Amino acid sequence: MLSRRNPSGFTLIEVLVGITLVALLMALGVPAMSTFIQNNKIKSAASDYYAGLQAARAEAIRSNLPVEFVLTAATGAGAAPSITGRNWVVRAIPPLPAVPVLIDQKTGLDGEGGTTQAIAVNVSVAPAGFDGRITFNSFGAPTANPYSIDVTNPALGACFPGGPARCKRINVSAGGQITACDPQVALASDSRAC
Repeated sequence: MLSRRNPSGFTLIEVLVGITLVALLMALGVPAMSTFIQNNKIKSAASDYYAGLQAARAEAIRSNLPVEFVLTAATGAGAAPSITGRNWVVRAIPPLPAVPVLIDQKTGLDGEGGTTQAIAVNVSVAPAGFDGRITFNSFGAPTANPYSIDVTNPALGACFPGGPARCKRINVSAGGQITACDPQVALASDSRAC
């Protein structure tokens, strides 16, 4: 009696073709995944700045005191302002003696996985003489002109449409309204537009 052999498993050629296809898909997907991760870092940093500004405004209204949102390179209630700082501090300024009271703070490495990959914060459309502080009065309005904080990631290069980075902007209006938007969205009817 002749019996038919039932083949099981894969041939060497089938395995090599499968490995080649997986390697090709990985090679195409890794750059896109890297851009996605870097853009999420921009979104996360912008969310942190937005939350800090909201906390400063809410505390100013609640405590009936001036409250500062401070861009800084240091931490703590006495941190010196710096427009290139990646950290931020929210502090209340009580009446004399005016010793600042720390409300909240965030360091630039939070949310970056402990890496040294920098998220750059650029202050644009700032009033003349902006030193890194946005002070809210007891009505929740900034004490100076409107502010815009642009959040970019130099690891990705230029902002869209000239590059792959999806940069974010946080606007503080003269009345104290704080909004987050995408400066590259052109349609005014789009909720992401500035």
